[in-house]
Amino acid sequence: MKFVNYIMASVLAFTVTLLSSCCDEENTLSKAVLASATNLNFEATAATSKIITVYADADWVSDAPDWVTVTPASGTGTMDVTISVNDNMRGGAIDNPRKKALVFKGSTLASRAEVIISQAGDKYRDCKEYSLGELSALADEDILSVSNVNVMALTTKGFIVSGAQNSNASNIYVLSSDPVKVGDKVSIKGVKESDSQKLTYVQCDNLSVVSQGSYATYPEATDITAKLDTYNSKTRDYVSVTGVLSDNTVVVEGSSNSLLITDAIESLNLAALNGHKVKVSGYFAGVAEPTIKMICSKVEDKGVVEVIYFSEDFEWLKPWALSSGAGKTVENDGDGSAPQIYTAVNTDGTTADKALTDRGYRLEEIPGHAIYLQDCYLKFGKTDSGRYNSSCYR
Repeated sequence: MKFVNYIMASVLAFTVTLLSSCCDEENTLSKAVLASATNLNFEATAATSKIITVYADADWVSDAPDWVTVTPASGTGTMDVTISVNDNMRGGAIDNPRKKALVFKGSTLASRAEVIISQAGDKYRDCKEYSLGELSALADEDILSVSNVNVMALTTKGFIVSGAQNSNASNIYVLSSDPVKVGDKVSIKGVKESDSQKLTYVQCDNLSVVSQGSYATYPEATDITAKLDTYNSKTRDYVSVTGVLSDNTVVVEGSSNSLLITDAIESLNLAALNGHKVKVSGYFAGVAEPTIKMICSKVEDKGVVEVIYFSEDFEWLKPWALSSGAGKTVENDGDGSAPQIYTAVNTDGTTADKALTDRGYRLEEIPGHAIYLQDCYLKFGKTDSGRYNSSCYR
């Protein structure tokens, strides 16, 4: 019995000692840990080591990926540490780029300092080939390759490509400074990204022109002129808008929104069409109220929009008004004579409608209605009839 008690006492003593040791170790760890850098970048091979500073008020430890070496791996207080990486190789060739977090930590979750370690590599080593229609389903920053796609429209920052099927889902914007022309067939390698509208685009790293062409075949554009204030889409639809061009904006009468031609290239010749009515066709590029954005493929000139100011006092009709006894029925609330212009004559016997025609006026009259002469103006329709359907143009 004494022997059993002795064993239990020994186990208890050992446990207390172990717990005490753990508590002592935990109590020595820092409650605040910081690092002098948050990101470190290394070459794929023969990378030079980097030195950073760890700031702490007590002991700290590090937790590093297996390809990262920290020297020293632990310490006390503020210390400089050296970070080095292994060569990024697989099967005798450079591997994909890699990125992991190196953590310096103390006694609590709050006392952690993360340093992101990035190492260069061959990002296209295991790159998969995709169709344009598959790109929207990829995660942002996924690596991709697309072959034999058609250049459809250009901007100052890149171009639109479409697949042979020419569906809206296969219209993708490519950011690239490489020179291409509309009609070219290209292959690209890059990174899938999404803009603020969740529209897919590709940040292109590598481009090759497979073949050169002189034109592109476009689908029938969806006219969104009448629904400019409500239009939106999750794909880069091929659309058109008709309105008046002001710099790089198409203004549609009666709409709160206007159309912005984004990053327009010089060959669109927008400056020469300023103030013209135009029909622009291109690819939807998002909404940023009060504008709808478009990557433009073509502009059709519908002619200059001019405001023509016209004034006429009709005092020259005085002889006809006097001869026919025309009054002022509009001003006098229906009191007065109102002869038709076809019967009102001057002293020479010339009718008022012939005098108007001779001066360049064109008279349009709905059957059953007439244009009446007043002193000195024209009245379109009978008083109190509510029907004023005749008109006079010059």
